[in-house]
Amino acid sequence: MKTPEITNHFKERWMTRVRGLNFASRKDIDQINTELTIEIANAFEQSQLIVQDALTDTVTSKTNYYLYQDIIMVTDVNIKRLITCYRISLPFPEPIVSNIIETTMSKIDELRRMIHDRHTELIPKWQLTNSIVTEKEQEIEELQSNIDRIKDELAAIRKEDRESRAESDRMYDEIKEYARILCNSMALKQDIIDGIC
Repeated sequence: MKTPEITNHFKERWMTRVRGLNFASRKDIDQINTELTIEIANAFEQSQLIVQDALTDTVTSKTNYYLYQDIIMVTDVNIKRLITCYRISLPFPEPIVSNIIETTMSKIDELRRMIHDRHTELIPKWQLTNSIVTEKEQEIEELQSNIDRIKDELAAIRKEDRESRAESDRMYDEIKEYARILCNSMALKQDIIDGIC
């Protein structure tokens, strides 16, 4: 595994947290830069990936967490830069801490194998499911296209129906006008006035 760029912040943390210096100045780091770079690169090459995620309240973007002995080494998500490091701090004596680290890493490895086996088992099913989903989405698009076409046809039919009804209504209104001419004779009006009708 290629060692990512080692940031100055990482080097400072390595000096104080791993080597146990109370204070690591830029001068201290510059004096042993080559030695320090080799030490960190060797540690990173021997480290194991724990997880890629955002695990703390303060770090909200995904980062990679690696374990080297009892040291957590954090890289950016693309493993381009070593960002920081710190020792695992548990309230137990050393042999118990080592045992907890070993047991925890064994459990992580076991879960990784189980996930891998499960994915291997499920990938054909997921591929089939994706294929079915794609097919159903295409069916929905086709049906939606048909629905849109039918709605347009229905709108055209309704418009034609409204226009033909309006034409019929206009014709009927014309019939009523002619009927008034015929039916509203002067004699009838006089009979209505005279109360004979």
